[in-house]
Amino acid sequence: MADENLQDGDELTEDQKKEKQSKDKKKFEEAMKFLKIVVGGEENLKPRKKVKGNEAADLVAQLFREEKVELQTNFRTSLKELLKKYVEMEAEVSKKQKELDDLRAKKEKEFTKSVNDWKNKVEQSDIMNANYATILQAAFEKEPTE
Repeated sequence: MADENLQDGDELTEDQKKEKQSKDKKKFEEAMKFLKIVVGGEENLKPRKKVKGNEAADLVAQLFREEKVELQTNFRTSLKELLKKYVEMEAEVSKKQKELDDLRAKKEKEFTKSVNDWKNKVEQSDIMNANYATILQAAFEKEPTE
């Protein structure tokens, strides 16, 4: 236990060094035993450069599933964006249509007032007394000369 208090730079006796190495080796073996259990065996700790035949088929199937999920996700996302744009378009068109309807109503009111003002002037003039309908009809029947 005295060796645990020593620093790396302190001198150890040969027996202390062997004892420390033995303890370190035992700790390493316990750690590796745990790691092998976690990864499912020692063969899974070694780097593999080849894929087993049955694993290749599974990997290809997994790749196709992932691509299918990605395509479905992209489809849903783009459809959602399109529907959102449609709703925005409809809202904008509705807003502009209301503005146009309001403008039309305003202009119709202004025009009606202009016609009524003109009509009042005509009714008050001597033309009314002289049967202005006949005069207007004659005016429209003449062709303007240029």
